[in-house]
Amino acid sequence: MLPALFACGPAVSDVGPRPAPPQETATSEVFTESFDGDTLDLSKWRVAFRNWGGELNDGTSYNGGVHPDNVRLSGDGALVLEAHGAAWTGGPLGVNRDGTERPDGALVGAAIATQSYFASGRYEVRAKVAPVLGACSAIWTFHYAEAYPGDDDYPDGETAPYYVLNHEIDIESPGRPNAQHEGIGFDRALTNTWVGERAGELTTGYTEIGVAADDGAWHDYRFDWHSGGDGVTPEVVFFVDGAQVAAIRTTVPNRAGRLWLGVWFPNGWAGAPAFASASMLVDEVRFTPFHEANDAFVPESYADDGWAD
Repeated sequence: MLPALFACGPAVSDVGPRPAPPQETATSEVFTESFDGDTLDLSKWRVAFRNWGGELNDGTSYNGGVHPDNVRLSGDGALVLEAHGAAWTGGPLGVNRDGTERPDGALVGAAIATQSYFASGRYEVRAKVAPVLGACSAIWTFHYAEAYPGDDDYPDGETAPYYVLNHEIDIESPGRPNAQHEGIGFDRALTNTWVGERAGELTTGYTEIGVAADDGAWHDYRFDWHSGGDGVTPEVVFFVDGAQVAAIRTTVPNRAGRLWLGVWFPNGWAGAPAFASASMLVDEVRFTPFHEANDAFVPESYADDGWAD
């Protein structure tokens, strides 16, 4: 299970080994999207239908996952990712981590991800976050793979049945100043990098971003991902409205991943979701590759799980 404090990637519902599918959509070309028209371009995007974010003491999922019915285009050039809070009484019904349907539509968000996989480069997203506490508006890259005994990626001395390589970069709003669930607000964001799920394999930035992200204005979110090699230092540098707000030089990923856009419900660290409905809006997306030496295009373990038909 991904650690609930930090996780923004998809969950895996089973842990048995399976052959990795061929990753035929890896790319290093410039990618742009302006969300014009009335229909999401499914040659570029997949719509998520899955659950992550932790479980309650009784083993049930904390939230209702992300549902394809909460994804739409505005018709005037924006992606709309709708989030239904604790006060919501309508549909669609949520989904549990095991794929079963929930009895209500509360705590259900929305997410999409690129068909293609991107590695080092400049990632730019113009967006408005959902301006309510309790819901996490997020921009992230994600690559998930499992290594088993005998695999090249399975570490020497490891004894677990499988070892997780979770390569991820996040910008998550609202943020907070420390690891405790206090001081939550939209003047901060979480800026994170991952190469695995264990202690020492992830770095979290409790980052002041210099703006109030819930002010209703469009803001430009960017990170420059340098996987490194040939004299280039591995690092991820984060920007908001053109100003650098953070840089991480530890736990820097190098595996190409899908770019995700989504709004979802963490268990506590984004605040209490005491609202009915709010939306994250995305106006524009651009990826410009750096083509660095450490870039790795490797198949994911569950690349085709957790998507709408």
